[in-house]
Amino acid sequence: MIKIKNLTKYYGKFKSLDKVNLTVKKGIIFGFIGPNGAGKSTTIKCLMNILNYEGEIYIDNKLITKEDIKYKRNIGYLPSDLEVYEDMRTLEFIKYNSTFYDFDTMTKAMELVNELKLDLTKRVSELSFGNLKKLGIVIALMHDPNILILDEPTTGLDPLMQEVFYQILRKSKEEGKTIFFSSHNLKEVSGLCDDVAIIKEGKIIKIDNISELIGKKIVTITGNYDKIRKKINKEIIEENKNSVKFVYSGKLNKLLKLIEETQFEDLLIENSELEEVFLTYYKEEK
Repeated sequence: MIKIKNLTKYYGKFKSLDKVNLTVKKGIIFGFIGPNGAGKSTTIKCLMNILNYEGEIYIDNKLITKEDIKYKRNIGYLPSDLEVYEDMRTLEFIKYNSTFYDFDTMTKAMELVNELKLDLTKRVSELSFGNLKKLGIVIALMHDPNILILDEPTTGLDPLMQEVFYQILRKSKEEGKTIFFSSHNLKEVSGLCDDVAIIKEGKIIKIDNISELIGKKIVTITGNYDKIRKKINKEIIEENKNSVKFVYSGKLNKLLKLIEETQFEDLLIENSELEEVFLTYYKEEK
């Protein structure tokens, strides 16, 4: 449903995105993770054609051009910072957004308002950050789009509202919608998403299925492992003269038999969680 090829973005001489490539299959929730400044929001703004960029972006197998805006009709976009008309009341702002469409969107909007318990009587300027985020969710989903592009959508929501929002996303997925989901919350990504991409300093450093990613082992061997170096299906995380740390995706029995051939001094095998995998890939370069 979404395909990005060699996406590159400069701000002056600074390269914010460096040949980003990823594919989002139809009908899944795709997690996009990385800390502030990694390139998440820039990637999303390129997807929405808000920024100029180099490379190619395909939405539903159609190449998006710089002038193309029609594809946005089928997208629900929630930016990390929502821009609003603060003098309007909440209901007035929702009704204003409904005028952008030539079909009924208020029925869906009111369903979302009830689910999220959004106060319609206050002026937008009076809304708390959490309620402003609820308003953004309503605006993004009220036209029932087939693609949702959400940038940090749960920031500011209390835990109960986060769970309500997760249920909305799960229902959307069941209806066949495709969700591109940027988040700092690794726990919610591991609980919601089917696939995940990790971005670091403008480059994609890992794309994998969530169950595959967190089903792997993180292995640390201290001692000489040269004898089995080429026999292990591994992704090296850290290596020095006396130890190696790697992600192992094969059968554990096979690994243990291979390790028996080494002159190891110490061995640590850990079950991976998304948080651990993320931090492992995100360690500062020495």
